[in-house]
Amino acid sequence: MEFTAEAVNSVIKGYTKEAGVRNLERQLDSIIRKIATKFAKSGKARKQKVTPKTVTEYLGAPRFIEKETVKEAEVGAVNGLAWTMFGGTTLTIEVTVMPDGKGDIQLTGSLGDVMKESARAALSFIRANAESYGIDPMVF
Repeated sequence: MEFTAEAVNSVIKGYTKEAGVRNLERQLDSIIRKIATKFAKSGKARKQKVTPKTVTEYLGAPRFIEKETVKEAEVGAVNGLAWTMFGGTTLTIEVTVMPDGKGDIQLTGSLGDVMKESARAALSFIRANAESYGIDPMVF
């Protein structure tokens, strides 16, 4: 049995998130057992090449889907970093200014206290340094 590099990468990105390799080993073992069972039932042994397509056949739909990050500068969007119980990840943070707004910040999504505090600190920093960034303080 041979795993292509792309197949292993597919398992890493779609089926594991932890920092170590324990779950990666479990997923690869699962594929190997399924192939062995298939050939034991058929009674015919032959070389098997595992590709990203066969990974999906053996493990099902990916559990984790990698989101695209912002590749180019875009007004209102920035790449952020987050720590999770599975390790680190990137996320896209978006912002918009509401005309006739009150100058308050409204946070959406399921953010923890640390993320909320970080967002408020970022807004305070921008307000304090608006002129050096060429932002009209009246925007706030």
